[in-house]
Amino acid sequence: MIENLAYLNPFNARSASRLSRVVDARLSALIHDARQYSPYYARMLGRDVCTQATLIDLPTLSRTTLQTYLPEITRPLARGERLLHLRTSGSTGRPFELPVIVSEAHISDLLWLRLYTALGLRPWHVQGKFSHTGPRPARWIQRFGILRRSYCPAAAWPTEKVDWLREVRPHALFGWASLLGEVARELESQQDAVEIPMIFSSSDMLWDGLRRQIIERLGGQVRDVYGAEETGPIAWECPVGGGYHVRQDWVYIELLDDDDRPASSGRVVCTVLWRRLTPLIRYEIGDAAEWADEPCACGSPFPRLKKLHGRQQDLMPVPGGGWISAGTLESLIYGLQNIRQFQFVQQSAKHLKLRLVLAHPPLGRDEATIVARFLDRFAGRLTLGIETVDEIEKAGRAKFTPFLTLPDDTLSGVG
Repeated sequence: MIENLAYLNPFNARSASRLSRVVDARLSALIHDARQYSPYYARMLGRDVCTQATLIDLPTLSRTTLQTYLPEITRPLARGERLLHLRTSGSTGRPFELPVIVSEAHISDLLWLRLYTALGLRPWHVQGKFSHTGPRPARWIQRFGILRRSYCPAAAWPTEKVDWLREVRPHALFGWASLLGEVARELESQQDAVEIPMIFSSSDMLWDGLRRQIIERLGGQVRDVYGAEETGPIAWECPVGGGYHVRQDWVYIELLDDDDRPASSGRVVCTVLWRRLTPLIRYEIGDAAEWADEPCACGSPFPRLKKLHGRQQDLMPVPGGGWISAGTLESLIYGLQNIRQFQFVQQSAKHLKLRLVLAHPPLGRDEATIVARFLDRFAGRLTLGIETVDEIEKAGRAKFTPFLTLPDDTLSGVG
C-alpha cells in the first residue's frame, strides 16, 4: 500500500507542469489502491490508471452515497492500524462519522499546520480556538511551550467568549466566520475592541461586511481558509491576488455544472489524494465556486478559485440584546449519532423550530439531551420546538443551509 506520509514531503511547485505531473502520479496511486482494497471501488472503477484528463469518466460520490455504502467504501484495516472516527461538524446539516486511521489523523493535522505556517503562524504563538468538543489533552510538544492552545466552547454565551479572549490574549484566533462575527457584535455592543494579530476564518462564508466588522473589533489580519473535516485543507485566501489558491497536490478540485460537465462555475467536487482507508474520489462537498480566469499576481502555480458561493449563515439577534451564531446553535446537536440531518428555523423573534431527519426513529433520549442543552444556554430568552421529518428540502441550486433566519425588517426592534 502507498505510504501516506509521502504527502507531507515538501513540494516546491515552481511550475504548473510540475504540479500537474505530481497530481497525475498521486491520482493513479489513489485509484490503484481504491480498486485493490475497497469493495465499492473495485466494482465502480474500470481502470487502474487515472489522470486529471480521465478523472471525468469516474462517478461522483455524494454524501448520501458515502453514508449508505460506507462499509463497502472503507477498506479492511491492515495489521497494526488503529481505527478512529472523525465526526464532521454538521455545518451542512448532515453530521456523520468517517472512519480514519491514526496516521491519517496525523497527516490532516500536519497539512493544516503547514498551511497555517505559510500564512504566518509560528510555533511559539499562543492559539485560541472555538471548539464543540471542549479542551483537548495537551500533546507532548505543547508541554514545552510550543503550539500552545486555549479552547473556548462554541456554545458559550457571547459575553463569555469575549471574557475568554481578554484573558487568553492569543496571537492567533481560529473560528467559524459566524462565531467570529458573534464575538465582533458583542464587542461592538460593549463599545470595545480586542487586538488579535492573526485571525483565521473557516467553515461558513466570510462576507465582506462580516470581514470589516471582525477587523474593526478584533484587529489584526483576517485570513480565510477553505477545507472540511473529511478533506483536510483545500485552499487558502491569497493576500496578493485575492481568491483562493487550491492545493491540488493535496485535494484535487473540479467544478461541475448540472450535467456533470467541467465548468468555470459550478459545484465543488473533491478527490482527496492522501486519504486511503475511506477513499473520497470525486466527493461532492456541497459547495459551489467559480474559477479565476487569469494568473495570480503572486505568481503561484496553484489554480485559484475566484469566489466561493457557499452558505450564508446569518447571526441571529436574541431578545434582550446580543447575537448568537450558527456554531452556537450547532452545538445543541453535536455528538448525537441518530441525527442524519438538521435545520433550525427562526419562526419568530423568540421561537426556533428544529427540524430533524433521523437515521433510526424514534428520537428517544436525544430529545431530552437537546432540550437540556437548549435550556442551559437560552432559558428565558428563546423557546424551541422539535419536529421530526422524512426529508428537508433545499431551495434550487443554493447550498443547503441548516440555519434559516427571519428577514431583517421582521427582526427590527428586537432587543
